[in-house]
Amino acid sequence: MSEIADRLADVSTALAELAQRVHGMESALVLQATEYERRLEGLDHEAARIGAILDESVTSEQFDDYVRAERSALDAALANLDEKIRLIAMSVAEITTTEQTRSASGQRLTRMVIAGVGFILTAAAILLQMLR
Repeated sequence: MSEIADRLADVSTALAELAQRVHGMESALVLQATEYERRLEGLDHEAARIGAILDESVTSEQFDDYVRAERSALDAALANLDEKIRLIAMSVAEITTTEQTRSASGQRLTRMVIAGVGFILTAAAILLQMLR
């Protein structure tokens, strides 16, 4: 009987150790589950944060479309500017030509006016001498 009692004591000890191990595993599983919940909750918040950022972000396709549109608008504005510069250059050339023509005409007119004034002064001087 002593042998049975010894075996029974050994089995009781083994069961107690096994119960401690099971309790330790249960505690470890509870801690692991708590940690998983904490991480998943953090990921849920991170997913919401990333979603908000993506809602405010521009995709590369949208950016490329914007750049193309802006480049087209810039090219059109530059073409318009080139046309305006060409028209201004033509106007300046025309004004320069007109001014040169006016200047030549003005010089002739000035010479004619001076000659006319000189004639009038000469005629006035002759008349004054005749009247004296």
